[in-house]
Amino acid sequence: MRLIRVAATISILCIAGSSLAQDWIEYVDRAERFSVSLPGQPTVTSSTYVSEDGKILPARVYTAQDGPRLYSVTVVNYAGADVTVVRGSIAYAAWNFRKRGGEVTYDAFAQVDRIEGHQ
Repeated sequence: MRLIRVAATISILCIAGSSLAQDWIEYVDRAERFSVSLPGQPTVTSSTYVSEDGKILPARVYTAQDGPRLYSVTVVNYAGADVTVVRGSIAYAAWNFRKRGGEVTYDAFAQVDRIEGHQ
């Protein structure tokens, strides 16, 4: 009898916990050619981004809130930018992040299927 009560209590707690948890979605923006996992449908705002060589590039900021936590992704459109600016864009963004007091935990050259990049 006691085992049935314990099992019923655990079942109720598991069901209540999962119903309170917000499901994450995979948001896909085909126009900007990227996808990201977020805790809900993001709010999209247009913005601009100043590149390393001072050019103003179009950007969009995708923001989603999960209780007190705020998730934000900025997507910059480098179409028409110089190749060297595109290649250095990750290092430049990491440098700006460090400058304002953020911590970059992984920063390295990368390649996938012989396509070079930066992580």
